[in-house]
Amino acid sequence: MALEFAALMAQITYGDYRAHSNSLPSKRIEIVITKFCAKTIREDSGKRSLTLRMAEKWSTLHGWSLKECVDKYLENARRWPFFGCKLFQAQQKHTVSAAKKRTTQTENTQPVWLAVEEDSINILEGQSLVSQ
Repeated sequence: MALEFAALMAQITYGDYRAHSNSLPSKRIEIVITKFCAKTIREDSGKRSLTLRMAEKWSTLHGWSLKECVDKYLENARRWPFFGCKLFQAQQKHTVSAAKKRTTQTENTQPVWLAVEEDSINILEGQSLVSQ
């Protein structure tokens, strides 16, 4: 989903993707990846693989208008279960086991995000923003 967001932002910002050749994506792709992809995605993926995947995603948006891109961006954002939550960065010091109903102290604090809604609070993993 992150690459789709980045491709949509590239289409909104730069317009249609034009490859110079099928085997060599342009420098513009590298700029888009740097500007619109999270650092963790850039570090976890191979550079060539990420570049080719981004070129593929962006090229599928050829001919899309600004309005179409914004509509698709918002549609994708609404699919994320924590859309609309207020996010707060935090450090997790304790782990609660629901099965054992006890709290254990962790030796090292772990970065997490708190996704706060009107009727709930969710703890998300620090890197992936996936619910724990």
